[in-house]
Amino acid sequence: MESELPPRLVQGLTGEARAQVERWWARLDDGARREFATMSAACDEDEVDDEVVDEGANRGAGEPAAGGVAPTCITPAGLADQVEGGLLGLLVGDALGVPYEFHGPRELPPRAAIEFTPPAGFRRAHDGVPPGTWSDDGAQALCLLASLLARGELDLDDLGARLLRWWEDGYLAVDGRVFDIGVQTREALTELSLGTPASRSGPADEHANGNGALMRVLPLALWHRGDDAALFDDATRSSLPTHGHARSQLCCGLYCLFARRLLEGAETGAAWSEATRQGAELWARRGGAPAELRAVDPARAPAGGGGGYVVDSLHSARLALESGPYEHVVKAAVALGHDTDTTAAIAGGLAGVREGALAIPDRWVRALRGRALLDPLLDRLLDVRAG
Repeated sequence: MESELPPRLVQGLTGEARAQVERWWARLDDGARREFATMSAACDEDEVDDEVVDEGANRGAGEPAAGGVAPTCITPAGLADQVEGGLLGLLVGDALGVPYEFHGPRELPPRAAIEFTPPAGFRRAHDGVPPGTWSDDGAQALCLLASLLARGELDLDDLGARLLRWWEDGYLAVDGRVFDIGVQTREALTELSLGTPASRSGPADEHANGNGALMRVLPLALWHRGDDAALFDDATRSSLPTHGHARSQLCCGLYCLFARRLLEGAETGAAWSEATRQGAELWARRGGAPAELRAVDPARAPAGGGGGYVVDSLHSARLALESGPYEHVVKAAVALGHDTDTTAAIAGGLAGVREGALAIPDRWVRALRGRALLDPLLDRLLDVRAG
């Protein structure tokens, strides 16, 4: 029957790997199942060498990140898996980085030991926050997503109101607990609470270029159905409630174009090159200062130190993306030290888009807290993208 999982897809798989493929199959609609059943039958007629895929390693656009056997003539991943992967990738990366924040790279455990629960004896940050908890990064990203889903557009005042609810009431924070709020974000939310419009509440001086807007912007790229110019414009404006300087706006715009190119299946380097080429054109078209493009320096090789400066965060994420599949990416982001949760959230969201939800290790997906907050928003987002 077409609704049944083709045996070839789970041949030789057990445990976590088989469960990941079964979760993916359960999310497909009948049309997609018929398509893959037909492709599977075609594989049975040909001689196909099965290839073991290690949680996304060597996976091209559309190939399964199931940690198991992947027939080369079947390409099970799709847009829904990538969209889910982006949101989950951001939140898992954030949660992974939380206990390691404020530590330099030499103070951190070996990469193999970086997990939700740090090794015994490690002096973790945010002591008392349970493992698997997202921080301000994830909560603010969900505030943006909730606003987009409710309003059907980027409504800065609605976004500002939701960010205030997060700060004051713990809206979309796990256990309603707010922690790790940035200095510039706190200043901006104070302005919002005093009645300043969200379009003007974010500090706009050059020294107010933290990563607090970049860390939350990915849901915009996952939700957006407009053209690239509209996406870039909305991404830049989404920075304004907390980070008003042009540099932060530009980084948000470039990041969203990058995520869109990855959603379309472009290879990572090509996705960045095309996103930055087009972003530079759109920036000039809207009268953006050339000095800001020079400050962001999109043509530079990936390099960064895991700090809180928005430009460093953007390029640190690019550097982490070169490490391989999802698990390697977020561990590389954390290993940079310093603002570990934010770097891993920014890089993890992109890796999740690139590889799909099935590339995210199941042990982290199962241990991620706050699913009652996340799942309804994720379901609505997937419905929007399917419509």
